[in-house]
Amino acid sequence: MQCCILLHNMIIEDERRDSTWNCDYDQIVPDAEVERDSSQTFQDYLAREVQMNDRDMHNWLKNDLVEHIWAISNNGSD
Repeated sequence: MQCCILLHNMIIEDERRDSTWNCDYDQIVPDAEVERDSSQTFQDYLAREVQMNDRDMHNWLKNDLVEHIWAISNNGSD
């Protein structure tokens, strides 16, 4: 995501250097409305973030995957 933002900003800077580019960005982009209350969507996001960063779950899934791959390779060699 940061790469996209950097490339976007580089393009904008390049276009601003162009003498034929006469654009007022304040007229194009309307002001954004920001919600200050904690919405359920944000709470869901935080719950998924915690779940994805759960080290115990990561280790359990990794070990399960290793066991699965060993089971597949042992069945093929019999």
